[in-house]
Amino acid sequence: MLDTLTDQWSRGRKGVSAVLASSYNDLPSYLKTCFLSFAIFPEDFVIPTRKLFHMWIAEGLIHQKGVEVLEDVAADRLDELVYRNLVQVVALTANGKVKSCRVHDLLRDLAVAKAEEVMFLKIFGESSSSFPPSKCRHLLVNSCSEMLNYPGEFEHSTPPLRSLIFFNVAEVKHEFNLSFARFKLLRVLDLQNMNTSYLPEEIGELCLLMYLCLRRTRIKRLPLSLGCLQNLQTLDIYIVGSVVEV
Repeated sequence: MLDTLTDQWSRGRKGVSAVLASSYNDLPSYLKTCFLSFAIFPEDFVIPTRKLFHMWIAEGLIHQKGVEVLEDVAADRLDELVYRNLVQVVALTANGKVKSCRVHDLLRDLAVAKAEEVMFLKIFGESSSSFPPSKCRHLLVNSCSEMLNYPGEFEHSTPPLRSLIFFNVAEVKHEFNLSFARFKLLRVLDLQNMNTSYLPEEIGELCLLMYLCLRRTRIKRLPLSLGCLQNLQTLDIYIVGSVVEV
């Protein structure tokens, strides 16, 4: 693919985009959905593979292969995308496994465009797509001003949302009141860096939730209803300089 890209640079960005689109179209279906998930992460974001794999598993993108554990299957999927030059390795572990990765800006643009074509993803604060967020399966809130209005988008519906992820919202100074009452199908909830000090009791109603990230929030106590989340597989709750009570 790299030789083809070099040949296409003289034809401008459209020529390069055509080559990248062809590489995506050649992917088997199980890799296409994994590739589309990279649209969730902001440009130049270095993605810890541990986080990526747990999100893939929670979203149902990784399926059991014999006796192989799901994390190993996820690692195989990532290796395939790296081999096809669609994902860049940033760092390796001591035993040669991918520790962190990222995608080139052009490839992320492709992932966003393809994800929006099939209403896989909506990005508040960045996306130019016209379909309503109430139709998408994955919602990325990437803008403080849009973040403040997001609950209203679902006021009269129960969305088919499977992932709700917040990025670039650490600078919001006031307390943000969370409400998840309508997100009954949610599997992934990522509140990393959000300025919030509590989780509402209604979190326990998200019976399908499998991944919950509370890293670097101000949450000091978990609601008792969290014990109702029988499908929860990953609880990432690293809080700087604080102890979280249950």
